[in-house]
Amino acid sequence: ILSYDEGTRSLMYANAAHHPLLVYRKASQAMEQVDTEGLPIGIDRGSVYRMKNVNLSAGDIAVLYTDGITEARCEAGFFGETRLVKAVEGLHGHPANDVPRIIFDEVVSHANGALADDVAVLALSLRA
Repeated sequence: ILSYDEGTRSLMYANAAHHPLLVYRKASQAMEQVDTEGLPIGIDRGSVYRMKNVNLSAGDIAVLYTDGITEARCEAGFFGETRLVKAVEGLHGHPANDVPRIIFDEVVSHANGALADDVAVLALSLRA
């Protein structure tokens, strides 16, 4: 679940046991991982999912992604979270519309075009 409030520049986020939200902080030039607790959706009808509030500043980039991104592989191994983090860090200053395409292109290149799983990336970047 992801909800953005433009007035307060805040995201409300819950991931239901998926990968954490990545937030590149322009001011500190550091990556933050935002994770929440909870079972995968559909495991238990009574599951409770906690939301986290994430405030964003101009130049920050928030990225959601599926496991097909980090698990894309070639003979040398998985694309991985470390490579994804480095890719996002290298994209500060790019419009949010470009971020998913650039990451997707890097993943496809890494996997030599042979993707075996769902691949999705969503990015939000704030301008000044």
